[in-house]
Amino acid sequence: MPIKHRWRRRQARIMCEGLHGRDRSQSPALIYARLRAMDALAFEKLLLESFERRGHRFVRNRRDDRGDGGIHGQVVIDGRVWLIQGKRYAGAIRPEHVQAFASLCTVSGLSGLFIHTGRIGSGSRDVVA
Repeated sequence: MPIKHRWRRRQARIMCEGLHGRDRSQSPALIYARLRAMDALAFEKLLLESFERRGHRFVRNRRDDRGDGGIHGQVVIDGRVWLIQGKRYAGAIRPEHVQAFASLCTVSGLSGLFIHTGRIGSGSRDVVA
C-alpha cells in the first residue's frame, strides 16, 4: 500500500475516533472547520470509515485519486446499495457537482449520498428538487 494512501487512512481513522469520542461535544462550527482542513482524500476515507464503524458493509474504490469517476465508494444500508460522494467544501456547493452526481446515480440505477462540508445554495437545491 503506498505511503500516502496509508497516511490518509490513518488520518481518517484518527479523525473518526475523535469525532466518536473525545471531540463529540465540540461545537458544529469547530467540527466543520476541522473537516474542511483535512486532506480531501482523507475526508473521503473518513466517510467510509464512519460507515464501517456503524456496522455497514461498504466497497472502497480501487483507485485512490481523482480518477474515481465521482464515486468514492459504495455502502450497503438495510440491504440497499448507495453510492457515496464526499466533497470537502469551504464555501457553497457547486450545482454542477450535484448535477453530475445525480446523473451518475441515475445511470447506475442506484441512490446516492452526497456528503459535504459546504453550504447549500439555491442552485444546488434546484438540482436536487
